Amino acid sequence: MTAVLFADLVGYSRKPVASQFAAKDAFRDLLQRVLAPLSAESRIVLDTGDGAAIAFLSDPEHALYFALQLRADLAKGAAGTALRPEDLRLGLNLGPVKRMVDLNGHANLVGEGMNSAERVMSFA
Repeated sequence: MTAVLFADLVGYSRKPVASQFAAKDAFRDLLQRVLAPLSAESRIVLDTGDGAAIAFLSDPEHALYFALQLRADLAKGAAGTALRPEDLRLGLNLGPVKRMVDLNGHANLVGEGMNSAERVMSFA
């Protein structure tokens, strides 16, 4: 059982390439800053193209605290002008996942826990 947070940049694919780059860059910086207190061993971060999926392997509460911190930082303007709070859609789920290695040899996760987190995010 793993807590999974799916985050997606709303309207990302409809933006011009320069705007996509700026939004993704701001999002990456925001994620790295908020995730910094957690050890790399306690999480797996997967790039989803227009966002990210983060699996919290140690404490499931970290997913909720992380989501709240993302929202708070966006509300304060911590991501600059490239991202606003309404640009980020989030979905949380606690469910079964299985670690695997993807086609590029990187860590990946599969399972209903991932699928449900993505569905919750899509409703947001």
